[in-house]
Amino acid sequence: MGATLGEAMRLGLAGLGRERWLVAVGLLTTLIRRALALPATLVALLLLLRGAWQAHQQAPWAAEAPGLGAAFVALQPRVLALALGLAAAAALLGWVLRVAFLAGALPTLGGAMGREAGREPRFAAGFTFGFAPLLPTAALGLALEWTGQLILAGTLLGAVRISLAATGTGRVALAAAVAAMVVVALLASLLTAAIADAALVRTAVRGDGPVEALAQAARRVLARPAAYLLAMLGFGTLSLAATLVVQSVNGVASGLVAAAPGPVAMGPAVMLGALALTLAAALELWWLASLTALAAREG
Repeated sequence: MGATLGEAMRLGLAGLGRERWLVAVGLLTTLIRRALALPATLVALLLLLRGAWQAHQQAPWAAEAPGLGAAFVALQPRVLALALGLAAAAALLGWVLRVAFLAGALPTLGGAMGREAGREPRFAAGFTFGFAPLLPTAALGLALEWTGQLILAGTLLGAVRISLAATGTGRVALAAAVAAMVVVALLASLLTAAIADAALVRTAVRGDGPVEALAQAARRVLARPAAYLLAMLGFGTLSLAATLVVQSVNGVASGLVAAAPGPVAMGPAVMLGALALTLAAALELWWLASLTALAAREG
C-alpha cells in the first residue's frame, strides 16, 4: 500500500525543505525558458515596425499607412513561417530544458525523502546521466497529455453544438448526458496529466523504461484516482491563491508608489513578480515531491 495523500504531501514538503535550494534552480529554469521566447517576439516586432516604417515613407500623409504596412508584413507567408519557426524552436528548447531540470530534481527530491537522505550529488548525476533515459518518457507523457486535452476540447465543442441544437427543446435527459460527458472528459484530461507526470517520476527515481514507466504510472493513478485528483486540485488551488495574494499586494504597492519616479515605481512590481515566480517554482517542486511519494515510494 502506497502513501496516503496527507503522508505524501508531508513527505514532499519535508524533502523540499531539505533540498530547498532547488527552488532557486527551478526559478532560474523558468526565467531561462521565458527568455527563450524573446527572439521570436523581437524578430516579429522588428519586421512589423519595418513594414510600418516603409509604408509611412511611401505615404507620409496617410494616417492609416503604418497600420496597413504592418498588417501586410504580418500576412506574408515567409514572415509567418519565420515567427512560427522561432516560436516552435523556443517551445521545444524550453521543454527540453524542463526535462533536463526534472532529470536532476526528481532524484534529488526522491533521495531527500528516503531513510538514508544525505548530501550525495544526485542533481548533478541526474542532470548528466538521467536526461537521456528521461527524454523518451517525457515525449510519451507529453503525447498522452495532449491526447487528453484534445479529447477534452473535442468533447467541449461537441457539447456546445448539441446544446445549441437542443436549445428550447426541454430535453433534461440530453442536458444531463452532455454534462456527464464533459465531466468525464475533464477527469480523463486531469488523469492523463497525472499519469504523464507520474511516468517521469518512475523513470527518474526508479529507472523504469518509457513504456514500463507509463504502464506503472497508469496502474498507480487508476488504482487511486481520487488521491491524484485531490492532489492536483489542491496544488492548483494553492497556486491560484498565491497568485491572487501577490496580485493584491501588487495593487496596494502600486497605489502607494504611484506618484514616485518611474524606476522607483517599477521596483515593487519587479520584486513581486519575482516572488510570484518563486512561489510557483516552490509549489511545482512540492507537487513533484508529493507525486514521487505517491507514484514511486513502495510500502
